[in-house]
Amino acid sequence: MSSDASPARRGFFSRWLHRLWWLLDSGRRLVFNLIFLAIVVALVASWWRSAPPRLQDKTALVLALKGRIVEQRSGSLRDRLTGQAQG
Repeated sequence: MSSDASPARRGFFSRWLHRLWWLLDSGRRLVFNLIFLAIVVALVASWWRSAPPRLQDKTALVLALKGRIVEQRSGSLRDRLTGQAQG
């Protein structure tokens, strides 16, 4: 009798366990492949739709500003203080 057990020589419990393991492994691979495909489809769809809309020629940007409009000073507070100290 050889030491390697062919599927015909395995016992009932061993065959049942082997089939159960095969079913679990196949199900796991199927689920992860479907998740991977869903991620790929979502990335392709988001890339496909991410293009900004095209503007027509001579299109103007109209801003509806509300509130006080103030000038923003350039540079940081430290730059302005050292500039004032240096004159």
